[in-house]
Amino acid sequence: MSSLSKNLKRLRENQAKMSQREVADLLNIAPHTYGSWENGKTDIKGDYIPKLAEIFDVDIKELYENDKKIKIGNIQKTKNNATNNGFVIILTNPDDVNKISEIIKNAFK
Repeated sequence: MSSLSKNLKRLRENQAKMSQREVADLLNIAPHTYGSWENGKTDIKGDYIPKLAEIFDVDIKELYENDKKIKIGNIQKTKNNATNNGFVIILTNPDDVNKISEIIKNAFK
């Protein structure tokens, strides 16, 4: 089970205090679909990541925290007295590159 799956369950039960059905209803998906995400049986379509972060009132990066393959940290750069906020993702598994790229692309549409 991935950290994402574990975090979904933890956030739903401990923070949001919601049932799987309630979260599924907010996402307009079948409860078994959401349940399969929490159980790590199926991957989450990238379009749902920002919605999940909103439901659980967390940053997208918090959905992935504690995943040993994905490291996310904040960085700040200053150039010409301007501040640019961003983040760095270090992937140690090449298969994760395409997956996280899709998630990020969809998150910022």
